[in-house]
Amino acid sequence: MINTNQISPLKTLKVALFALGVVFFILVIIDSIQHIQSEVYHRNGFIKLERKYPKMANKDFEKATMLMPWENHYRLQWAKSLEASAKKVNSNPAQSNTYTAAAIKQYDILIKSDPINPWFKARLGLIYHELYKENPDRTHFKELAQALAKAATDTDKQNPLFTMHYGHFLYTYNNIDGAKHYYLKTIEYDSELLEAHYNLAAIYKQENNNDAAIEHYEMINANLERMEASLKRNPSQLELRDKIDRFQNARIEVATHLLHLNQPDSAYDLIALLPESVEKYELMAMYYAQQSQISNAISLYRQLIASIERDLQETLERPTKNQQRAAMLNQKIKRYEENIKQLRL
Repeated sequence: MINTNQISPLKTLKVALFALGVVFFILVIIDSIQHIQSEVYHRNGFIKLERKYPKMANKDFEKATMLMPWENHYRLQWAKSLEASAKKVNSNPAQSNTYTAAAIKQYDILIKSDPINPWFKARLGLIYHELYKENPDRTHFKELAQALAKAATDTDKQNPLFTMHYGHFLYTYNNIDGAKHYYLKTIEYDSELLEAHYNLAAIYKQENNNDAAIEHYEMINANLERMEASLKRNPSQLELRDKIDRFQNARIEVATHLLHLNQPDSAYDLIALLPESVEKYELMAMYYAQQSQISNAISLYRQLIASIERDLQETLERPTKNQQRAAMLNQKIKRYEENIKQLRL
């Protein structure tokens, strides 16, 4: 006789599978809701951070992170917001240190969760570098900064951004040979990273290797011409415009070099490309002197003296006088006056 109360194994399996399906469906719904909530908090935090309210943004980024702790993107934004908060309250060291410590904690978590991501190490290294600048007696900050920058480079060995980043650290910490090595590697990977060329040129100048320095300045100038052509086609590229402005000193260096070689015509081609500045007018005065246009040269030097005297007066009238800047301006005035005397001989 069949026992109708007995449940067959097949039916039991079906019931179990159905229950699992329901649980899975509920978990998917919960996960979807958490994703949506996290995105809302993240968006709100991003807007607040963009509007320069990092302390308010911290709360939103924290909520997004707590809802989805495995999503490193949310935690990274939280860490960046904590960094911004520390900078905003820099006048209050205790509060700034609290935010910095919180940012370090989040970066440590990020590095542990994704040890092969070089960006987390690089950003944490920058935090320790800033701490060392503020506390030069605490050399362990410098050691941590350099170790993290090196770790980022080792993680992604042929990424020119990280080799340059590490080169910057070495250059800042006066390890000139090490910096030169990593800048050369950077250029090997990407010859258009102008910062590497610029710092290499500065190193070669320190070593009195002017030919090598000029070679790198000329590489920068060739890139500037290409960037200016691109900007002319599309004037709305504001970042490109800023980059062009930052590296005009390469033209000043090469133009000065050419004038010292008594090649005024070649120098003039570069001087004409420079934006209006004291350096441009100083080079023009040198150019006029070499072209035997003495009155033009003297006139420019007088204009430069008048301009610098106004700058000096403003510097001395400020509540916090910058004595170093004042001394530098006085030296310029004396140099221009001496140049005028030489031109009148």
